[in-house]
Amino acid sequence: MTDKAQREAIFIGSLEIEGFMMPDGSYQLSQTSTAEAVGLGRQNVSKSK
Repeated sequence: MTDKAQREAIFIGSLEIEGFMMPDGSYQLSQTSTAEAVGLGRQNVSKSK
């Protein structure tokens, strides 16, 4: 087993979101991929309020 995260496609219903499987088996989602999957642009996750 590697100690690095592995890129994975994560499905939430019919939505496919780019994410990462961590060495401990947990998953981390990409904020930009998640925003795009729900119809928002990349800039929506990088703007501070």
